[in-house]
Amino acid sequence: RELINLYLEATRQDLADIEQCITQGDAEALDAALHKMKGAAKMVGATPLVEVIDRWQEAPGHPLAAALRQCVEEVCRQLGERA
Repeated sequence: RELINLYLEATRQDLADIEQCITQGDAEALDAALHKMKGAAKMVGATPLVEVIDRWQEAPGHPLAAALRQCVEEVCRQLGERA
């Protein structure tokens, strides 16, 4: 339960960091933040989140923030129900 809560808190912060990177146009920091989020998502089995990040990494031209936010909210909701 504590680990899930830590993951949820960290993921929300990661999302805020990613949105800031997008706003600032900082591609290097964005890649690092996405890598971090993807690794954590794999650890907790948040496959939909991994898939959103994979799609963006394969084709970085398409919009990321909205899809990522929606997916993070869904993963947090599902994990929150387990906590």
